[in-house]
Amino acid sequence: MAQIPYVQWVDYVEALLDRHRIKANKILDLACGTGSVGREMLRRGYRVWGVDLSEPMVRRCTATAPPMP
Repeated sequence: MAQIPYVQWVDYVEALLDRHRIKANKILDLACGTGSVGREMLRRGYRVWGVDLSEPMVRRCTATAPPMP
């Protein structure tokens, strides 16, 4: 997953939100993995919660900075 352009992915998500005139400030990142997308959304000012079925992934996600709840 190291080659995934997370910044560009979040740009795409924001473009979809804009296109559909959705004003979002709270994000639920389902299958968040290590939280790369969620951290980028945090950096952009969203409130983000991450959920994943993999306990090791959730532990890694909450151990990185900034942590996601």
